[in-house]
Amino acid sequence: ASKENLERGAELFQNFCATCHGSRGQGDGPAGKALKPRPANLARFIRMPMLSRDSYLMWTISDGGVQFQTAMPSFKTSINEQDRWRIIHFLRTL
Repeated sequence: ASKENLERGAELFQNFCATCHGSRGQGDGPAGKALKPRPANLARFIRMPMLSRDSYLMWTISDGGVQFQTAMPSFKTSINEQDRWRIIHFLRTL
């Protein structure tokens, strides 16, 4: 979680995630308002036991929300693994 990785993670989050999850990860992004179910409030959920595991976050970002019946897309082909880890590091700062 170096300064550079956190900065890059924040940039990636804004580019790929904030549209639905909101700029502060509160599930209130403009594109997420019309989704059912609404995007997760990551700032709150990141502190839950299941989400405290990095492997769970990597799986969710990589495979998307199909397993939860949500509209979250899979990012495993559009965001490389190293950058997905950077997003996870950034999520820990929310």
